[in-house]
Amino acid sequence: MLNEGEHDKDYIHALFKAHPNSELSKFINAYKIASSRLVKKEFPIIKQNLWKEYFGREVIV
Repeated sequence: MLNEGEHDKDYIHALFKAHPNSELSKFINAYKIASSRLVKKEFPIIKQNLWKEYFGREVIV
């Protein structure tokens, strides 16, 4: 569950609530994939500025 979030033009901070047995890395990866697809669908022009159609991969846990 996403509790809080804030962003700027080139980063996102998010606070998640999860069960202690959750694999956080798998959850974050699924979240990134889903959000990336939604952004690219809503803003198709953004694909021109991506490297191999990927957003940045920096994840701090």
